[in-house]
Amino acid sequence: MRRAGVLAVWICWGAMASNHANAQGLWAPPGFNPWPGGPLPRFVLPQPPASPIPRITAIVNGASSGSNGEAAPGSFVTIYGSNFGSKDKLGDLFPATEFEGLSAKFSGRSLPGEVRAPLFHVIASRNQINLLTPAELPQSGKALVIPEAVARHLRLPDDCAGVSALADCGQPASPGDDIQIFVTGLGRATPGGGPGGEPLRTGSVAPADGQPLYLTVQKPLVTIGEAPAEVQFSGLAPGFAGLYQVNVRVPSGAPRGDEVPITIAMPDGHPDKAAIAIRW
Repeated sequence: MRRAGVLAVWICWGAMASNHANAQGLWAPPGFNPWPGGPLPRFVLPQPPASPIPRITAIVNGASSGSNGEAAPGSFVTIYGSNFGSKDKLGDLFPATEFEGLSAKFSGRSLPGEVRAPLFHVIASRNQINLLTPAELPQSGKALVIPEAVARHLRLPDDCAGVSALADCGQPASPGDDIQIFVTGLGRATPGGGPGGEPLRTGSVAPADGQPLYLTVQKPLVTIGEAPAEVQFSGLAPGFAGLYQVNVRVPSGAPRGDEVPITIAMPDGHPDKAAIAIRW
């Protein structure tokens, strides 16, 4: 009685080998060739598909979506592009600098190497990354989304304001009222506002108890309906990173209306606007 016995198994991809010596990773009895008179097949494992290279198409202010190609160190930034992975992650990322192998790195002439940016959101389905630009960045540089992205140059002015919200408790303001404006991109902030002080370390939040308060080195210029407003406080919002708080008093010359424009600007940055209702 004859009983079948397996002598060798080949799993083959690709072209046939040109000679017996090209057969790799195989075991067979000496002299065994299942293709008499022909060469053994080449044993080729398929290569895993390469991940698409991330591409950056725009870098904008994370609050106003303006100032394309500019961002102040320590501010919210949104990067748009493609090939940012397949998963979305909203929140619970900061101060992490990587998600599913994706990270954003910045480099510049005055930096010893690449600096990773803390992530806030990765929204692969919308080709969007929200992050905090590192406070250590110089005034010129480039942004890279890793792995192996095409770098995009980013101008880094001292400040580049973007208004994110007005805190008015849902009520119209009146002349003499104090209001809070929440913005990003007001630039360097140090304990007490001293120009020689150390900025908040990247990945940290401003102390929630305000000890110390991180004040902006330069004060913003605020107008309400073209009337100058007194700036009472300008600095990092306690308990947050990248979020600045500006407290102003509504001037007596502010006009009435439901959509009175508020403009905030830094000495060398782009202005940004919001609106507020004012009643007399």
